[in-house]
Amino acid sequence: MTEDDSSPFTTVLQGSTIVFVGFGFEMLISFGAKLLIARYLGRVDYGEVSLGITIMTLVTAFSLVGLNTGIGRYIPRFDSQVDRGSVVRSAIEIALPLAVVSSIIIIFVSDSIATVLFDNPQATALIWIFAIAIPLVVLFRLSIGIIQGQQRSVPKVVLGNICLPGTRFGLIALAVFIGLGTQAFAGAYFLSYLVVAVAAMYYIFTRVSIPSTNQYTPMRRELVSFSAPLMITATITVFLSNIDTLMLGYFSTTSAVGVYNVVFPLTVMITAFLVSFRFIVMPQISELHANGRTEDIRRVYGLTNKWIMALSAPVLFVFLFFPAQVIEITFGAEYTAGALALSILSLGFFTHAVAGPNGATLTSIGKTRSIMRINIVVGICNIILNLLLIPQYSFVGAAIATGSSYALMNVLYSWQLYQSIGISPISNYTSRTIVIISLLFLPFGVIQYTIFTAKIPTLLLGASLLVIYVVLLFSTVISEPEERSFFETVIEYVFP
Repeated sequence: MTEDDSSPFTTVLQGSTIVFVGFGFEMLISFGAKLLIARYLGRVDYGEVSLGITIMTLVTAFSLVGLNTGIGRYIPRFDSQVDRGSVVRSAIEIALPLAVVSSIIIIFVSDSIATVLFDNPQATALIWIFAIAIPLVVLFRLSIGIIQGQQRSVPKVVLGNICLPGTRFGLIALAVFIGLGTQAFAGAYFLSYLVVAVAAMYYIFTRVSIPSTNQYTPMRRELVSFSAPLMITATITVFLSNIDTLMLGYFSTTSAVGVYNVVFPLTVMITAFLVSFRFIVMPQISELHANGRTEDIRRVYGLTNKWIMALSAPVLFVFLFFPAQVIEITFGAEYTAGALALSILSLGFFTHAVAGPNGATLTSIGKTRSIMRINIVVGICNIILNLLLIPQYSFVGAAIATGSSYALMNVLYSWQLYQSIGISPISNYTSRTIVIISLLFLPFGVIQYTIFTAKIPTLLLGASLLVIYVVLLFSTVISEPEERSFFETVIEYVFP
């Protein structure tokens, strides 16, 4: 294998490692922030803050019109700095006005939102704070898309994975220390986004050549044409992550929202490796696709998918077999009612790991309209399932609806990817990983529920199996030259 053949996946592996370190830090700090809020406020008030965050996230997704993803794919296709700067300027000119208008609308209808969703007219001020933060979030997300298009991992890690969660955690800890209420926690989100939006904009305007009026070539039409389907996709993706929270607030109680929003952040940990790889994979595959290197795309996808699945499996193992213990250790016994929901959601989220970066790859090869159609179907199914299940089963029903919707989405994405360029999640690269996972998980499940009833023997057996899994993983899964070279470099660095 030549140097050129191995370089695409080497770039992905190295870049993803940097992103994962940053993302791991972000998850740890963000998790700590949510833990502080949940333990300090209790289930009801935590539910109100969670609803506010959900509204901010949904409206932000709409305001972005998919441009944060669009510029991530578009920038690598231009060599001219002026053209790249025109892409950036066009994106800002579209998204920022939309964000401001959306923020004003949310403020205008805040009384109705407080009454219908929060069941608390006093929550209006909380909604205002999250609404004012929307333009800041949009600017920040656009900046991350620009950095992705430049294929730079370090700035993304510094801004998105360190500064944002670190600032937010510090402000939340201060609010807890002083003894403030829910509005202070909303203010922590606002101020943290203010800090990173200003820093991100400074970085962009000093690193990107934004063209003057006489050099500027507006690309709004091209960006919107490409990104409009992504807007629907992004909105529905955020919709899948948050509609259950909104419907729980409407059909159930803010207490149920609080329990569910303890479970959901835990489950997101399963996608940590997917997110890390996806950030680098999308522009890399976009560049390979532009050069007609289809075989390299298949290889990069297969190797990436193998590692996402292999690294995510231990997280699924813990959440699937020890959900109550995980919740009690982290958020406290008050939230252990969500144990079953955690197991159900974990299975749904693991379909992301099994399928690999299918959505990012479809985006890179220009199948944005196919993604849009799939997400519309999945979004409709998710609404129907939530309507049927939440009134009867509360947050467990929400977990079933969301987990099933993610599974359906990944099946449809993978089918479209196979039809387009012949990529399947089940490949020579992934088959051994699937066998190892099955041989360890299935027997443990039988043993846990039929032989062992005491916690200590089950925990010891589970810990032993995880050790065995790691040994098998690194002895059988590392098979390609760039993988061996990468891990040899890591080992030499750690043990000089």
